[in-house]
Amino acid sequence: MRRPAQAVGMALIALISTGWCIGCARVKVVEVRPETAARAVRHVLDEHPLGHPRDLGPTWVTGDDPQVLCAGVDLEEARHREVFSRDKAIRLYAQSMEMAWRAIDDPASPDRGRAVAIYNRALDRFLRLAGGHRFRFGPDWFHKLEEQGVHLAVRQDASVWDPDRFDEIRFSGDFVSCGMANFYGAHGLGVPLIAVRHKPAEPSSRRRGPERFSPYFEVYPVTAILRFSGPGASPMVPLLELHDPLRFGQVDTVGGPLTMAADLTTPTAYHFARGRLSLYERLSLFTPQSVARATGLHMLQPYEPGKIPVVLIHGLGSSPLAWGRVVNELRGDPELRARYQFWIYMYPTGIPFLLSAADLRRELIEARATVDPSGADPAFDRMVLVGHSMGGLLSKLLITESGQDLWSLNSREPFERMSASPEHRDLLGRVFFFQPLGFVRRVVFIATPHRGSRLGSELIGRLGDRLIRIPGPLAEAHAALIAANPPEFFTPEFLKGVPSSIDELTFENPYLLAIDRLPRAPWVEAHSIIGRVGRRPLDESSDGVVPYGSSHVEWAASETIIDRMHFLQDDPLTIEELRRILRLHLSESGG
Repeated sequence: MRRPAQAVGMALIALISTGWCIGCARVKVVEVRPETAARAVRHVLDEHPLGHPRDLGPTWVTGDDPQVLCAGVDLEEARHREVFSRDKAIRLYAQSMEMAWRAIDDPASPDRGRAVAIYNRALDRFLRLAGGHRFRFGPDWFHKLEEQGVHLAVRQDASVWDPDRFDEIRFSGDFVSCGMANFYGAHGLGVPLIAVRHKPAEPSSRRRGPERFSPYFEVYPVTAILRFSGPGASPMVPLLELHDPLRFGQVDTVGGPLTMAADLTTPTAYHFARGRLSLYERLSLFTPQSVARATGLHMLQPYEPGKIPVVLIHGLGSSPLAWGRVVNELRGDPELRARYQFWIYMYPTGIPFLLSAADLRRELIEARATVDPSGADPAFDRMVLVGHSMGGLLSKLLITESGQDLWSLNSREPFERMSASPEHRDLLGRVFFFQPLGFVRRVVFIATPHRGSRLGSELIGRLGDRLIRIPGPLAEAHAALIAANPPEFFTPEFLKGVPSSIDELTFENPYLLAIDRLPRAPWVEAHSIIGRVGRRPLDESSDGVVPYGSSHVEWAASETIIDRMHFLQDDPLTIEELRRILRLHLSESGG
């Protein structure tokens, strides 16, 4: 039986979490279990007694092109064979695809559109029979096909995904995305897939190279194509190609380019829904140290030179789940998808936001050194930061210069006179001394408490603050610094202990007031998106958490007011304003 204090604590956690999630759209994916092959084929057999495949109905076995007609015959026969001979069905589906591909390669074919439909159906069934509804393009998968008389090669070049990269392949058509306002994709050639790469055992800080910034749970949209050569051409072995629909929209064939089939929304929903982010939201606030392995800067796609990075930074008690609909809408816009790449900063929201900002600054600098070490990509120098709530404060700290203003709140003595280990000196130096990042050119503040919020000042905030467990290393560093220096070296503010993020968000917090006075980089353009609840005059209004007087900044280039509570980052009007700002950024960046 739980102790009363524990029960109260758990109830408070649930209450706070529920309060923060009001108005926050939850992205989900629901798996639609397809009926078994046996049931599907029995249904066909009931409608069409066994006979010549040409008599099986008008669905596929029609057309004026003999190649398309033959492809339809093979497809219908393969559907029957699934019940009695799986191996034979796989070979027939491969044969159907090859015949359909000949028509696809022929620009004079009168039935090229039907050939694409037959090809897609055959490829879908071929992949399902060869691997099931969940499989991996590994050596075993290819070996089983070879045993059944089907030999495939894999296209290996920079324009396609390496099949070995993925741990698991799912079919986009097996899932329905919930919580997304719009579906983005295309009808065309190929089968849309969801490619999954499970998180590595080691934390991101220990990984090297571009892998350092891969998400802890990687999900990518992929379109599968099985390419066949023409008669007498080389190679004769079909080529398996895994295309990235976020980079390419067409498939080149002998008969001319064709639109590639794509599903961008379902893999995005799968990414945000299956990453256990709801649990992360609670743990990152109350037990920040427990989520250290998952934190960091995450690139939702491998780095692409020439595309401007947009970094999305969530708020207090939140996670990247808050950006699911935003990513879907912005990546679904062809113009933005062609010019931007989207990154997410995932951080434990219970620790001081000054430290989170210092970690983000270091992550971005390391990202530049890793993916663009020569500084040759001008797109990197046009980076955009988008921060919701406390994430806006993190963004603000990357475009300002601290000077001595923050350190003076902690000590009356110069920083150089402090007795500390190299590790602790580096920690305080990163937190209290910084300059604006030269490659950040635009910032969007969404419901940002520049001068504090109600949450930090009210009872629920004070109780929540007491439940937060400051990570051991931070508390140990604080104690070691106090022990190594005379009592008068630090101010009473520093001696009180390591503040939590909620404590830092109280009105009149000295750190917030000092940050509000810091000079910003003159090359950075800023925009504000502010929520409002009720009909009070604007100066007296609030979004339910942050009053207008706290979220307003005089130096913002634009300010948009939306009649929505604090959690407005995925509101349609917010997304439309983000779309406008990003297009403006393109026009001011030279197109």
